[in-house]
Amino acid sequence: MTNIEEETGENVAELKSKIKELENQISGLQDTAGQVIESQSEAIAMLKTLIEDSSFLGGTLTLSERNQITSEVKKAKQLFILGIRGDEVKDIEKVINPLLFAKLVNQLKEQCPMITNVLEQLVLSRNASRNVHKTQMVKMKAAVHLLSSILDVRDQNGHNDIQCCFLGCCVFHMVPVHR
Repeated sequence: MTNIEEETGENVAELKSKIKELENQISGLQDTAGQVIESQSEAIAMLKTLIEDSSFLGGTLTLSERNQITSEVKKAKQLFILGIRGDEVKDIEKVINPLLFAKLVNQLKEQCPMITNVLEQLVLSRNASRNVHKTQMVKMKAAVHLLSSILDVRDQNGHNDIQCCFLGCCVFHMVPVHR
């Protein structure tokens, strides 16, 4: 045997060894790819279930939507602090006026668009109502009052003055007039 034949024989053996090693690596990569595809299929099925029937706790809010709602809740809590509470004497007519709830609706719409959108979806309808006094603004004022109650349930130390105003109105109208 010549040197060339010996080198070629060694190269062929070395090449066969490397080919076998590559085949093993390819087989391992195929197994890994199969596992990844299976995991992705499970994730897709889970997302499909979530989208179709919202069966998971928490619904379908994204993280950014949750963060926006959290931010807007903080802003709404600040809107409901009217400055009524405290030890000093205050002119209540400056705080409580007929436009208070209309003003709160407009402020909520400006500062908390997502919460406003949710309230509108809950209380406004396209159906024409027989009650002509129950306008969209009246419904939104009621929704803002209910939102203040919900936020008061959430945080009873939040200094929500809307509840104080409502309590004052109830007490004022229930006190019997003595003649």
